[in-house]
Amino acid sequence: MSKLAGAWGWAATSSALAYVAFYLLNGWLFSTFAVTENIAWIFLPAAIRMVAVLLAGWAGVVGLFVGSLAVIIPTLLADPAHALILATLSSVPSFYAARLVLWLRGIPGDLAGMTGRDLLSLGLAGGLVSSTVHTLYFMLRAESLEPLAGLVPMFVGDAIGTVAMLLRRIRVPGRDA
Repeated sequence: MSKLAGAWGWAATSSALAYVAFYLLNGWLFSTFAVTENIAWIFLPAAIRMVAVLLAGWAGVVGLFVGSLAVIIPTLLADPAHALILATLSSVPSFYAARLVLWLRGIPGDLAGMTGRDLLSLGLAGGLVSSTVHTLYFMLRAESLEPLAGLVPMFVGDAIGTVAMLLRRIRVPGRDA
């Protein structure tokens, strides 16, 4: 196995494990802030989504996809297509949200020089994109009489979870400590 393949596999595995760990931790710490089983006013795994795609790119996306499936195993067994869509919505949109923010803010690929404002932008964009694509999907499935009821708490939970974690002084290459 080449070094590149090994690094890619390590990044994907680390992303998956981190997502699962933070999903379980979030359920334990913030169960009182839950709106539904999968929507909470504080959602720390959203930060893992952003960190994984920023640091590992597509390997992070694959890890998030696998980690997302791992936390919804009952759904995967009962309705595989639904689970695959949910895992995709929990991984791919974060990649594109991060890339858009990096491009709009002129942040180089090595993430050098990122500021707190950049991290805030990433957290808000990630929360907005994730909550929007999930809400649209559930509207199309007609699973709720009030499909927009989850949009605000999901956006707030993802944004708070991401911003809280990213602003904890995550070390970014090239940024002053």
